[in-house]
Amino acid sequence: MEKNKYLLSLTKAQPVIYPGDVIHIPVESHDELFGIIKRIESKKLFSTEEDAAAFAITVKIFTEFIVRDRKTPLFRDFLPHMKKFLQELKSLVSQPANNPATPAGPSAERLPRS
Repeated sequence: MEKNKYLLSLTKAQPVIYPGDVIHIPVESHDELFGIIKRIESKKLFSTEEDAAAFAITVKIFTEFIVRDRKTPLFRDFLPHMKKFLQELKSLVSQPANNPATPAGPSAERLPRS
């Protein structure tokens, strides 16, 4: 299966002074990340769309590391917990918008910002 290719860029919010203040990271995923971001945004779990996008990207990239390096001691014991978390997340995100168990709209319970 051909992977989707992305370029993740990190730049300081204030003016960039040194070339090292900008990082570009190539990311590959079998999933279409923009679709995942839209689905998570649509559930209104976070205070802002930016938080939803940051969450989706972070979880997806972290999951890619865990799956790729699942036999290393760092991830081996964590993998079952991550699988459970992802199953719950996928279940929540795949629920129809009119399902009462699905948070939707301004009155929905949202995850707090830290």
